Amino acid sequence: MRTHRISSAPAGMMFTAVLASLALPAIADSSATAPVSQPYQLEKATVVGQPDSNAGTGAATRLNASDLAGRELISPRDLTAVVPNLATFDANGDRTPRFSLRGLRENNFSYGESAVAMYIDDVPYADLYSRGVPLYGIEGAEFLRGPQGTLFGASRPGGVINLFTRLPGNTPTGYGSLRYGSYDALNVEAGVSGPVVKDTAYLGVSGLYSKREGFFHNLVTGNAPDNRETLAGRVQARWTPTERVDVTVTASGERFHDGGIVSRPLNAGGDLYDLKADQDGYNRVDSHTFSLRAAWTGEQVRVVSVSTRRDFRQSLQGDFDYAEYQPNPLLPPGFFVPIPVISGYAAPRVGQWSQELRLESPDPKAALKWNAGGYWGEHVLRNDSGFVYGSAAQAAFGLPFSVTGLRDQTLASQRDVNFAFFGQLTYTVVENLDVTAGVRWERDERNLDRTHLNPLAPPPFNNIAFKASRDFDGFQPKAGLAYHLSPDATLWFSAAEAYQPGGFSPSQDDPTKLNYAKSTSEHYELGLSSRLLDGQLRASINGFLIETKDYQVYRPITVQTFQVLNAARARTWGAEGELRWEPVKGLELTVAAGWSQAEFRRFDAPNPTGAGLEDLGGRTINFVPQFTLDASGIYRLPCGWFVGAGVTAVGEYWFDERNTAKQSPYALLRLRAGWEKGNFGVAAFAHNLTDTKYYANALDLGPSQGFVGTPGDPQVFGIEVTGKF
Repeated sequence: MRTHRISSAPAGMMFTAVLASLALPAIADSSATAPVSQPYQLEKATVVGQPDSNAGTGAATRLNASDLAGRELISPRDLTAVVPNLATFDANGDRTPRFSLRGLRENNFSYGESAVAMYIDDVPYADLYSRGVPLYGIEGAEFLRGPQGTLFGASRPGGVINLFTRLPGNTPTGYGSLRYGSYDALNVEAGVSGPVVKDTAYLGVSGLYSKREGFFHNLVTGNAPDNRETLAGRVQARWTPTERVDVTVTASGERFHDGGIVSRPLNAGGDLYDLKADQDGYNRVDSHTFSLRAAWTGEQVRVVSVSTRRDFRQSLQGDFDYAEYQPNPLLPPGFFVPIPVISGYAAPRVGQWSQELRLESPDPKAALKWNAGGYWGEHVLRNDSGFVYGSAAQAAFGLPFSVTGLRDQTLASQRDVNFAFFGQLTYTVVENLDVTAGVRWERDERNLDRTHLNPLAPPPFNNIAFKASRDFDGFQPKAGLAYHLSPDATLWFSAAEAYQPGGFSPSQDDPTKLNYAKSTSEHYELGLSSRLLDGQLRASINGFLIETKDYQVYRPITVQTFQVLNAARARTWGAEGELRWEPVKGLELTVAAGWSQAEFRRFDAPNPTGAGLEDLGGRTINFVPQFTLDASGIYRLPCGWFVGAGVTAVGEYWFDERNTAKQSPYALLRLRAGWEKGNFGVAAFAHNLTDTKYYANALDLGPSQGFVGTPGDPQVFGIEVTGKF
């Protein structure tokens, strides 16, 4: 059965009405004892090892706090291969993840639409900018593959990543951890929670501070430019005046004060972590989230409301012309001087409101289970981005005058509004056979106001301004069957439709090339989950097929211009398997493996030479690994000592849709050993033990610049001390 959390957050009069509706039943039942269970978490997920699955949901993976601690998730990159066919790439630094799941991938930078929805404590992170939140205080995680539009308000075709933290309750609890390792990396995390008024009011506070020196060496400045510093905190206030009512207010904030975003040409010589940049750059982010979650559970219905306000601010600057890598015939080999041609910058500001309301049947054992809901979201992005010309720009561009300090500037304001209504029914037709049917209708409104100021262009091209608006909608049915072969085995099938809204390419000066269309997809999945050997062996296997129309593709046009195109047809098929086995007491083995084949079926794309179109049908979709594998084992002795090892392997994937540059398969080995007893633990760890060299991301900057990439993290060692009560 699928598990998801539901909640409520302030949104003006809408929030007031919802809260009032929940408070009225509380007055009539004020003597009840507050619940100790998780009020926002419902059993509706197909989870490995849980054969009583809901066919309407599709394959999913659930990880508890122990699973997450054993993996030591440090950055979003570490989510790769946690579940089959999931890969994580960088955009604007390793703080901002881009997900690829079952061939449905998100584009570099922040152009285009998300392919995977992300929730943290019931708060939707619906945009591509602000999802790079630090992973701390996570109690559990769900990774639901395939469309989940009949269960979640914010939905995308690739699936949902659902993370949640522990709610404060009657029992006082606390935890703390201190981690120190290579590159002077320090990570301090702590949290406390407990009752303020027993059975009625509770408070929880948690926080994180981390820093590390850079992995890279800038040969021009002599510095390690990619240093990281994080400060984050979260406060949760919970109120349970009756057994039926549960209200939680959450406020959280994150601050990233980082060095520059590092990348280097793929064909550059020297060590992979050597850079040549005339400036180190910086990347600074501040974000805040406020939510109010409220649930009321009656005899026949459970009502849940989630209201959210989020804001995000980023300021980054760096040397993005890569001029220092160009050979100079007048200088000896290996000798270079800084060449300040252009400096890139961006300052996006994001504001987001959302309101989600769900109604659900409260009894998971009923013959008829149902849910219905609605969602509204408003997302406003204001961005100032472009280039500042340096002292060498005059010579580089052959200009008769100096342009030092001038800006090539794009100012863009985009407002997106999303409405959705959804519902699902699951009915036990006969014993052991469940039938699921659901539907979602969604409407998206897109508005853009854009100005490009180019001081080097002749009039009227030095000031290009226009406005645009487009609306999109999608009707998305879903159906499924689940046959319980036995109490410990379930065979299931699901079919669903999904869509991504269309939009605009904000760096495009040509209005005729501004728009891209919505993408629609059909998803088919067949799976078997089982529990064997008295529960010691839990396994799941499934196969899938996805047919996509108007697949959205990110394409560079020039060094400053990018465009989202639509491939007429794309197809992905593959298989996934997960296993958790405890062959003997104290030994636990887990495997998550996925294989996929993703290709463009019909795609007439602009030729990079400018000579018409080229047929890319039959090419592999870029940033889709051929396989992912995560295998780990841990052995615990009764006295508290333990040792664990794991490997994450990623198959070959292409960097561009023309399939001209690729990342070869690679594997990363991790080790962890130590002692845990009662409320105290100490452990030593190693990541990327073999010091494997690979690229965590690469970007095609067009014919004039070629490919640049960001190498993945090198070998690191460290020690961690943890405590709890």
